[in-house]
Amino acid sequence: MPSFIRKGDDFFTYKRLGGGGEERLHGKMSLGVGGHMNQVPEAKDFASVLAENLQRELNEELVIKGGDEMTIRTVGLINDDANDVGKVHIGVLAMIDLPLSAQVEVREKDKLEGKWLKIDALSEDEVYQRLESWSAFAVDTLQSRLK
Repeated sequence: MPSFIRKGDDFFTYKRLGGGGEERLHGKMSLGVGGHMNQVPEAKDFASVLAENLQRELNEELVIKGGDEMTIRTVGLINDDANDVGKVHIGVLAMIDLPLSAQVEVREKDKLEGKWLKIDALSEDEVYQRLESWSAFAVDTLQSRLK
């Protein structure tokens, strides 16, 4: 469940450091946050399951201050059978828009290093080549939509 976070023209990115659980992704950069979706027995529909899991992931990975007026929308699905991670996962891509005044920090600084980048910087070869495949797909989609 990848979700990218936008604040104006900036997108929140993070680099996975060596302390994270998914060794295949160490050293890779990601656009946004995400993780596995869990069952939500009390949920009445898929939108509720998605919202509950997204909120859990945000709370686990980030500290967001001033994000009370964030908007969340589902953008689409990501499937990538070209690598070992993608072969066993499918992604529900969501976009989170934050107010310009919002502040975002990674919670687990030993596992993640976060920073804000503009779409042009994400498209530059030195950054783009380090992106996880799902993040690269998201950057491609964002570039075409923002032009």
